Amino acid sequence: EEYGVVGGILGNDKIDILYIDEASVLFQKNVAPYQAKLKNFIQKTLNPLGSATSSLRKRLAHGEININPKQSIYLVSFFPEAIDETIVQTGFLQRPLTIPRYTTLEDRVKNAFRDIDMLGEKSDTGEVDEIIESFLETRKFIRETDEFTINPEIKPQLKSYTEDMAKILESTSASMQDSGGSFLSSYQRHFAVLSWHHAALRDSSIIEMQDVKYAHKEVLQPIFENIVSWLENKTEMKKMVREYDRRRRLVV
Repeated sequence: EEYGVVGGILGNDKIDILYIDEASVLFQKNVAPYQAKLKNFIQKTLNPLGSATSSLRKRLAHGEININPKQSIYLVSFFPEAIDETIVQTGFLQRPLTIPRYTTLEDRVKNAFRDIDMLGEKSDTGEVDEIIESFLETRKFIRETDEFTINPEIKPQLKSYTEDMAKILESTSASMQDSGGSFLSSYQRHFAVLSWHHAALRDSSIIEMQDVKYAHKEVLQPIFENIVSWLENKTEMKKMVREYDRRRRLVV
């Protein structure tokens, strides 16, 4: 009997974005073996595209699957328990571009109103279709472009932007500087990817100052400030809760 090995969705060149909701299962402790393996696979796919560390390999009884994923991965989740420990102790959240966002009571009311307004209405996919078409045009340009180059004049500006982000950490605690610094080092890759994407969106194969400025000012710096504030507040809240519990025990 003959056997054939067929790659799954990560081996499909037609799939550009892989969406995973309920991603909190990736951060649970004492998980089942298949969940631990899933996290390991996702970490590898988030390594630099085309590198040996991004290649996935699975041995089977009658063959072997080798895949070099090319998809962007979109992970969505509520805040898992001990998320700050995951950030400090592992490099998982440094690989993707992490965007912490809280859902306020006002947000929930707006979402409820939006759901009410949509009752009985047919869904309109026009805006989504336009976004998909834009992605397809950009993908076509990237695949038809032999090589992207970087204007060497932007390198001093990149160093300046890195210094600006490091200054955000200077007034924080030593532990925050350590965990925040791990994000800072990973941002160099995000700088390159986002600048490259911005250049492709304007149909250029040369990464210029405007592309780097967009990556830093519009995306990376605001997100980095948000992450630092989030981690600091979460750490301080833990201290307050522990102190409250300690005093309550003393009073009782």
